[in-house]
Amino acid sequence: MLSRYGISRLTLHTDALVWSTVRINIAGSFLGGFTTFSTFSVQIVLEVDSGEPGRAAWYLLASVIGGVAAAAAGYALGRKLA
Repeated sequence: MLSRYGISRLTLHTDALVWSTVRINIAGSFLGGFTTFSTFSVQIVLEVDSGEPGRAAWYLLASVIGGVAAAAAGYALGRKLA
């Protein structure tokens, strides 16, 4: 948690939330188990390394598209309830 805060403080732009998240995701992927994004990234690397690039690609696409779709649905529902 402290590391996330420290990394987020490195970004001082008006769109800081987006760029601090990018930095946290990249740092987490380097550390391997620091964030859920790093776990996602490492799993893709492991699938490719085990000779399953197709499965890695499907995992990547399903996770990203499914995650964005779920976020959009949750956002829309939240706006209706507000």
